[in-house]
This record gives sequence, C-alpha cells and structure tokens, in this order.
Amino acid sequence: MTIKSGDTVEIQTLTTSSPTSLANAGVKSEDIEPELKAIHAEVKDKGPGGHILTGPIYIDGAEPGMCWNPHPESAIARRMQPTGSTRSGVSYLRKISSAATKLIPLDLQRNVRSSRQYRNSAAAVLRSMGVAPADSKGRINSGPPGDHAGNLDNKDLVAGTKLFIPIY
Repeated sequence: MTIKSGDTVEIQTLTTSSPTSLANAGVKSEDIEPELKAIHAEVKDKGPGGHILTGPIYIDGAEPGMCWNPHPESAIARRMQPTGSTRSGVSYLRKISSAATKLIPLDLQRNVRSSRQYRNSAAAVLRSMGVAPADSKGRINSGPPGDHAGNLDNKDLVAGTKLFIPIY
C-alpha cells in the first residue's frame, strides 16, 4: 500500500500466538481467526522472530533522513481472550523453566482485563510498529526493538501516543 503523508489508514493485526498455542491454552478452534490459521499454514518464508508483521506501507515522498510520526487514533481489541506468553530461559526477574501461554480474559463492556495477577484497562496496546531498518542490517529479528522502533512492548504505547521514528 502507498499512502500520502497525513492519510488515515485502518490496519488489522493478529496475535503472535500460533493457533496451536491458542488451542492448547483453551481457545476453541472456531474462536481462532481464520486469517491466523491461514498465515501459519501457508507462509513458509518466515523471518527471524515470532511476530506477524503487517505491511509494507509506503509513504509517498518519504526519504531517508526524514522522520515518521504516526498518530494512532484508536486501537481496538478484537479478541475476547488475549494471551500472555513466556519462553523458557532467563527473564529479567527469574529463571523460567518452561514456555507457557496464558489466556487473559477481557471484559470489553467494562473495558477491563482480568486475571488473578492483575486487573487493568483493556485498552489495546500498540506493542509493535516501526519503519524498515537500514538495508545494511539485512533481515532482522522482530523481537528486540531497535532504532527502527519495532517491538516496543510498552504499555503506554496506546491511541494518542506521539512517536517519532527515523526513516532509513
């Protein structure tokens, strides 16, 4: 897609969880998006990292050295049961012995996420957005953030956020 600076676009994204991990966590097959199933079944040339990336979206006239300043107007959680995942290894706080995916129930009418561990706003978080990295970096992992932005995993990255990302 090519847009002009200032255009408004609507983008639908998907979870990073696979249909298998969602089913193992208790999501019924009919509640798993058909698009997610299709991507996991059909896409063979997957890049490093576990994220399903949407794009590219080209901005007409954007040049290296400029800055992209997206203005997310809204973010809407489409799924009633988002997930939180851990991988085995060492986290910031402790060693994790096994991978797990946990369903986090959403009450969209009350705008609340609820689990035994926490209860907070159900506002959708725009965890990952960015620009194509510099060509010299080649194909990069979608997991760690970088100077291209990427997987920021910041709970404050919500509708209305101001974000400035250099264009390479």
